[in-house]
Amino acid sequence: MATILLIPVGEKAFAEREEKLSKEPTVSMVQIDQEVIKEDTEAQKSITEQKELIKEKYDQEIFIGEGFSLEELQDFEDALKKVKEFAPKKFEKLKIILVKADNNLVFNMKSMPNSCEKFDTIKDIELKIDPDKKSENIDFITELLTLEKENDTQHKTDTNDYDVIICSHKKRIKKDLIKSDTYRNTAFAVSLIQEKDIYKNTYIHELSHLITLNNNSMYKELADKFKEINKKIYGYRITVFVESINSIKRYPGFVSVYAGVGGQGGVVPRYPYEYKYNERNNTYEDTAETLTYMIKDYHYADEDPIVQEKIKAIKNFLNEKTND
Repeated sequence: MATILLIPVGEKAFAEREEKLSKEPTVSMVQIDQEVIKEDTEAQKSITEQKELIKEKYDQEIFIGEGFSLEELQDFEDALKKVKEFAPKKFEKLKIILVKADNNLVFNMKSMPNSCEKFDTIKDIELKIDPDKKSENIDFITELLTLEKENDTQHKTDTNDYDVIICSHKKRIKKDLIKSDTYRNTAFAVSLIQEKDIYKNTYIHELSHLITLNNNSMYKELADKFKEINKKIYGYRITVFVESINSIKRYPGFVSVYAGVGGQGGVVPRYPYEYKYNERNNTYEDTAETLTYMIKDYHYADEDPIVQEKIKAIKNFLNEKTND
């Protein structure tokens, strides 16, 4: 009798156990999904609050697109603060549109001064981004670059248009910029000196472009001054190794290697060991790198007399009044 009773009881217990086990994964998955949704909601709330904080803190037009993480926006806000504190008069002239682009092009971050007259122009282009089809978002970048090319062709001088900064992901920028330096543990641009702050410092570099390039006629005067200063660099100069917070490579007369050989439309060059002054060299990386050096309050090149001349030229530029 006992033997007969044990069989159904055992089967029932086994069946109940199987049923319980089969339900547990479903319950666990529901709990995980709910937690993920809650975390996403809280993260999005923090991102929205950070965007509003930036808009409230700065008494000017600043529009921020979609796709930014909270950490990326905090870096942007820190960069805005540093630039505004250093060059308040020039900073207040900017009207900034910040857009996120997941792309595989040659630049990780790019500034486009006085890019468009209306905010809707960029908004319409941004709507082309499909987060589920990242490979197709090349159209978004292409249209922005086409807009920039059209502006260059027209030689626009309007300083009241919107300035655009195109950004990649913070993780990608840190990975790409560190990897692109052929000299291990050696920075080739001012923004790369502090590895942990690369994203924020790259923002500062791009904002420095906007500050210097905002007014074409004033920038021409600054660029001409830099060209005259650079003529004092004769022949070839061997790259100088400078110890800073980390180490940085620079040419005599420049705050970084990139300041001397930049100007390739955002392309990070495979820089040579030697530099030779060329009248045709673009100066906009030189001016932006020098301003970034000043904003970051670095002093490793202060003993260089040519760098000091450039710093003086930047200071004079920042104190000039615009005619608009």
